[in-house]
Amino acid sequence: MCGIAGILFFDRQKLVSVDLLEDMTDIQAHRGPDDRGFLIKQNVGLGHRRLSIIDLSGGHQPISNEDGTCHIIFNGEIYNYLQLRQELEKKGHIFTTLSDTEVILHCYEEYGEGCPKKLNGMFAFAIWDEKKQLLFLARDRVGIKPLFYYMDHQKILFGSEIKSILQDSTIERKVDYKAFDAYFSYMYIPEPYTIFQGIKKLPPAHTLTIENGEMCLKRYWDVPYIEETPRREDEYAEELYELLQDSVRIRLMSEVPLGVFLSGGIDSSSVTGLMAQVSAERIKTFSISGGTGKFNELPYARLVAQKYNTEHHEFEVVPEQIQDLLPVLIGYLDEPFADPSIIPTYYVSKIARQKLTVALSGEGGDELFGGYVWHIRNMQVEQFRNAFPDFLRRYCFARIFPDPQINACLKSRWHRYLRQLSIANDISLLSPGTGYQKLMSLFSFDLKQSLYEHSCMVSDTFPVIQKAFDHNQASHPLDKTLYADLRTYLPGDLLTKVDRMSMANSLEVRVPFLDYRLIEFAARVPAQWKLPSGILTSMFKKSTVSKYILKQSMTNILPPQIKQRKEKRGFSIPVDDWFKGHLKSYAEEILLDSSSRKRGFFSEATVMKILKQHQEGTQNYGSHIWALIVFQIWASKYL
Repeated sequence: MCGIAGILFFDRQKLVSVDLLEDMTDIQAHRGPDDRGFLIKQNVGLGHRRLSIIDLSGGHQPISNEDGTCHIIFNGEIYNYLQLRQELEKKGHIFTTLSDTEVILHCYEEYGEGCPKKLNGMFAFAIWDEKKQLLFLARDRVGIKPLFYYMDHQKILFGSEIKSILQDSTIERKVDYKAFDAYFSYMYIPEPYTIFQGIKKLPPAHTLTIENGEMCLKRYWDVPYIEETPRREDEYAEELYELLQDSVRIRLMSEVPLGVFLSGGIDSSSVTGLMAQVSAERIKTFSISGGTGKFNELPYARLVAQKYNTEHHEFEVVPEQIQDLLPVLIGYLDEPFADPSIIPTYYVSKIARQKLTVALSGEGGDELFGGYVWHIRNMQVEQFRNAFPDFLRRYCFARIFPDPQINACLKSRWHRYLRQLSIANDISLLSPGTGYQKLMSLFSFDLKQSLYEHSCMVSDTFPVIQKAFDHNQASHPLDKTLYADLRTYLPGDLLTKVDRMSMANSLEVRVPFLDYRLIEFAARVPAQWKLPSGILTSMFKKSTVSKYILKQSMTNILPPQIKQRKEKRGFSIPVDDWFKGHLKSYAEEILLDSSSRKRGFFSEATVMKILKQHQEGTQNYGSHIWALIVFQIWASKYL
């Protein structure tokens, strides 16, 4: 795992600054503490920081081809590189290292801009083709590895992190208000935007070609939803088992120690069990607790650790750690990012790095097989929409049910049921794509209007999730939901969190569920084997219906207590409670101090109202407060 950076001036007479390239590269030293390398060719500069995993002695980058006309810098791992190397050697390619990086370069020589289609792995890379005077950038299919770029009429700069590009002092740090509003909608900033005007994310499954100062952005892969003759449940379960087992197996390729993040959920427990089956050595597992009660999942993780006799390590997050740590983590993130689970993810990466260099993790299983509560909720909305005519939902239910924004904190079961019905009815009146976007939004449009200091900062026309929901080949509403998550929440939130927090500790994390073969398989599995029909009743009770086919395929891998769990938390922390207790003064100090007010982003009266209502328990604004705190700390560091 590594950090990459580069500069290309369109004027061939303009020289790349050695100092700037070194600054862009070394600011990412945490991504690659083992080695650094540079290549400067007049108007082109490539920089690399290396975390050594494969070919420890011979994988120094940048790497060049036989005649020195193509050069590559690469961040990631290619799991089928040995097979590709054999194919390329048969075609006459000559290799000088044992690294997967060199395989990508020869793959580019052989297949041109189609080379990413050949790769099974996680990657972000840049190739400078001297003969064609062409810069070629690519990012993996789902966005496990990041790549940012800035382009104007004179140059393009790119890097694994935004801070790399910001080393160029000529780039202004102006807030992109479209991204600003998206952040408060989704708690992250989706591709291709960043919080800074002019700096973009290269979207997953895309390549970017720069030739003669012209940019060409292309998608090279998408999830194929192919209708096939339905098979028996056991046939799908067996194929899933074989695919996931092979995905885990090939991700054990390494010359350094490996382990696994174990939360005690279905996904990480499956990865742990399969890893134990194919690993020749006793595996190491790492778990985090976010507190007591429902935020303490250590007992479940211990069940799996005991079943497979792992070398198990645990850590508990306490609120007193947050105040000093949060500004540090935001420095690794570079832009506002409001998922509180960055805290436990950082700590689990930290304790893992003390024992090893590579860890496997369970991200992706929920997006493939329907594991989130909002997948169930959205299917309930769909059933609600189909069960009752429009006039009944619009003119009768809308008056009977309470406003979903009122009494969100009521503890009575009856009030919670009514509120869930109210939300289902409210969303059912919208189009399916618009409804799902609303379901996935944090701050409502009305609350943002009240919160933002200037009305021009408010936008209700940023339909990232809606577009992903509506514009795909899937026919079933559940598959449209899963596809939308795969395109937005997965790369924008989950994979961003894991990449930044693991790389902050110089740890590589591999995600077996996101092998493209598994993704394409999941797209073929009928929705009934992911979330069985009849889930409307789960609105009124805890349900175990999610990820049905995965649970069936892992029957012999999972302890019964794991398979039968009714809900999970993963690596999370109780911010709702902390902002009423341990972190109450901290929230007020950050959000109401003079510096925060002077920045002029938010209405002080609305911020005070949010704090007051949360602390009194009349509204649950814990996530909203966290998002505001993160933004203000980010603004103090970057603006």
